[in-house]
Amino acid sequence: ALRGFAEALRAEAKAWGIGVSIVYPPDTETPGFAEEERTKPPETRRIGGAARRLSAEAVARAIVRGVERDRFTIAPGWRMALFHRAANPFAGIIHRRLDRLAKHASEKP
Repeated sequence: ALRGFAEALRAEAKAWGIGVSIVYPPDTETPGFAEEERTKPPETRRIGGAARRLSAEAVARAIVRGVERDRFTIAPGWRMALFHRAANPFAGIIHRRLDRLAKHASEKP
């Protein structure tokens, strides 16, 4: 749902020069994550399993870098980036198509 909302917002806001990004953060070393670990269900623990956690600073740097580079998708860490690319191989094609549609819709006849 969030991705769909971000996709629609990205296409519509582009005409006004407004960039939109969506972030897929990995498990991040924060006090909130430490608390979550104490009560995490076994299924969730297994899914996260051996995934390496990033520091909050590393995630923040990746987000700032992604925004500065006008990236729509920001997936900190190589594992998250690989997962995103594998799950969304046609994102670039879809974005270009939506951008053309939005541009033509905003042009005056």
